[in-house]
Amino acid sequence: MKFKFITVFMFLAVFSITYLSIDVITKSIFEPIQENTTVSEATNVHKYKYRISVFNGKLAVFDRDSKLPYKVYDTYIDTLPEEDRKIIEDGIFTDSSSELMRIIEDYTS
Repeated sequence: MKFKFITVFMFLAVFSITYLSIDVITKSIFEPIQENTTVSEATNVHKYKYRISVFNGKLAVFDRDSKLPYKVYDTYIDTLPEEDRKIIEDGIFTDSSSELMRIIEDYTS
């Protein structure tokens, strides 16, 4: 009985020390990376599927970082409210085709 208790105690001690060591090592490796990452770098890591922006004064949809749109709408951004123009000029980024269609509907209807 005493041997079983010592064995279980030793197993728990080794497991606890290993777990704490891994936690300390992980924090020392990853926390400095997170502290040095800026917001712009974090946004660049995320790759979006669609970008809604302006092309020749009209509302357009671009694939990822493409310079040429794959779809241009007959909606001139000059006809939109100032706040909406600013948002579109900065670009609207999305991964979802359903969200893309919703946004396009909002600006074209």
